[in-house]
Amino acid sequence: MSRNLLQGLVGAWCPSLGPSGYTLLDRSGRGNHGTLTNMDAGAWKGSLGGWALDFDNTNDYVDIGTRQYLTYGVSATVSWWERVTSSGNGYYSRFRLNTGGRDIAVLRTDQGSYFGISTFNISSGASKQFVSAPSVANSVGIWRHFALVMAAGPDATANSDWTLYVDGVSYAATAAGTGFLSNGVNRIGWDSADNGANCMFSDFAIYGRVITANEARLLWMLGPGGLGRLLTQRAQRRVFRTQQGNRRRRLICGAEC
Repeated sequence: MSRNLLQGLVGAWCPSLGPSGYTLLDRSGRGNHGTLTNMDAGAWKGSLGGWALDFDNTNDYVDIGTRQYLTYGVSATVSWWERVTSSGNGYYSRFRLNTGGRDIAVLRTDQGSYFGISTFNISSGASKQFVSAPSVANSVGIWRHFALVMAAGPDATANSDWTLYVDGVSYAATAAGTGFLSNGVNRIGWDSADNGANCMFSDFAIYGRVITANEARLLWMLGPGGLGRLLTQRAQRRVFRTQQGNRRRRLICGAEC
C-alpha cells in the first residue's frame, strides 16, 4: 500500500529529511529543486515532527521553478504538512502553482476557512471554500496533514470536483467565490499577494492524479516525515538494485565488462 503513495508524484519537497542550505531538494527524482527566498539558515527548524521550514508571515517562500505542475482538465492532488505556531495574524497553508493560465493559490485564514483560488474557464476566476475544516485556533502547535484533491483539474467549476482532506478526514467544497491571479509562479509559503504563511511547513508534494481517501489517511498516519522516508527507502532500493546488477555483470563477464 505504501508504495502506491509514490505513484504519480510530480514533485516532492521534504524538509523532514534535514537541512540542505538554501536549496530544498525535490525528492521525486525530477530535479525541480526549490530555492529558499527571503529566508536564512535559521528557517530550518527541528521539531517533534522532524525538520521543517519556518515561514515568517511576511515574504518567506520557496521558489520551485517555472515548470507547469498543474494542467487544465487533468486531475491532481497537492499534499502538505503544516504546524501553526500562533493564531491571530496572517495566512496559513499558503502556496501558488502555475496552471498555464491564471494560477491556483491556496490559503487558510484565521477564520478557519480554506480557499483554493483557481483558474476556471470564466473571465473572473473562482474559488472554493472549505468552511468545516478545523480552525486555526484549534491547530496551534499541532502538525496537521492536508490534501487538496482536484478530480477534474484546477479549472473545474463544480463543487463535487474538489475535496480537502485534513488529517485523513474529507471536507467538501461548500461555497464558491471569485478571484484572479496572473500566471507564471510556483511558490511554497507565499503567493506574492498580502502576507506570507504564518506556520511551519513539512513535506509538500504534487501528484498528477487523484489520491484516494485511504491514501490520504495513510499519508496522515505516516506523520510529517512519512513521505520523505518512503522516498528515501525507494532511492536506497534503487541504488541496491544497481549495485547488485553491476556485481552480477562483473561475475558473468569478468574484467571485460
